[in-house]
Amino acid sequence: MQTRKILRWYSKRQLADRYSVSTRSIERWTEAGKFPAGTRMPSGHWYWSDLDIEEHERKLTGARHPKSTEPELVAPAG
Repeated sequence: MQTRKILRWYSKRQLADRYSVSTRSIERWTEAGKFPAGTRMPSGHWYWSDLDIEEHERKLTGARHPKSTEPELVAPAG
């Protein structure tokens, strides 16, 4: 099993901009369990990893986790 590394951390403001909502909405969604819990950094600020955000968006759209980046070959019918 291959594990992906975190490539980016999103701040509450960046997520609010991404979803066109207020930062308070991000807080409410998190408190209600409708959004991934963030990670509190030593600075006291909350951040969310790109892996958590991508997984959350996949769940919202019903998309599956990509197994590989290579296209799947399909045999012709008949």
